[in-house]
Amino acid sequence: MQKKDTIRQHLDQFIRKYYKNRMIKGIIYALTLLLSLFFVMAVLEHFGYFGSVIRAILFWTYLLLGLLLLTYYVFVPLAKMFRLGRVISYEEAARIIGRHFPEVQDKLLNLLQLQQRGQDEDNDLLAAAITQKTTQLTPVPFNQAIDLRANHKYLKYLLIPVVLILVVLFISPKMLTLTSYHTL
Repeated sequence: MQKKDTIRQHLDQFIRKYYKNRMIKGIIYALTLLLSLFFVMAVLEHFGYFGSVIRAILFWTYLLLGLLLLTYYVFVPLAKMFRLGRVISYEEAARIIGRHFPEVQDKLLNLLQLQQRGQDEDNDLLAAAITQKTTQLTPVPFNQAIDLRANHKYLKYLLIPVVLILVVLFISPKMLTLTSYHTL
């Protein structure tokens, strides 16, 4: 029984890392979208000479979109990282791991099916098969199927709005910092 729990612990660690990866990628996406939207709305507001109603609509739209983006891209994966809500099953995790370690996928799925059958019936041959497959799979580093450093490639998209905002702040800071109070 101890070895069976070891595989499940490895799968649980993989699932946490899977959602941590999604959360990191989500933070980058959310920041990119929010900064881009901020830049567009600030430029629109600066050149649009909008009244207070339109500015309020822009503000509340930005706030609502920001909340939705943060919820979808950051808070949902964070909650799933702590197993709140529906998370991927061990079988789904085994398929993801199998894409990274092709030689492991069938063995891991087979082991999970054997463990499920082992809960339903008491059989020495089944227990021996579970022990053998668990021993084969224990040294496999499931966590290495997810590379958190791969998220660096998404940072270039975040740099675009950051650089735009910094350039505008350097050239014409009033465009982003002052609210225009033009009368018609």
